[in-house]
Amino acid sequence: LQPQGRKSSSIFDEGRETLAWAESLTKLKPDHRVSHRLLGQTALRTRAWRLARDHLLAAQDFYGLADLERLESGNDARAIDWLTEAAGAMPDPAW
Repeated sequence: LQPQGRKSSSIFDEGRETLAWAESLTKLKPDHRVSHRLLGQTALRTRAWRLARDHLLAAQDFYGLADLERLESGNDARAIDWLTEAAGAMPDPAW
């Protein structure tokens, strides 16, 4: 997930640009589960924890939420809870 044609002066600038790009894509279909997953995963990679949590929850991205728990707070017990939730969840819709 990388906006093309942009040069960044630092990794932090690149993260902000990538997050802005994901936010602009999400506006095209703001209530779609895949939009929430895109923005949640991008926020996770850029360490925007609150934004990541909000969108990963909306997308029901339990694996992403497990990653968030490990990265944000090191809470392995809560991460395992999310993985357990993922194991019992309905699979993603397929084409």
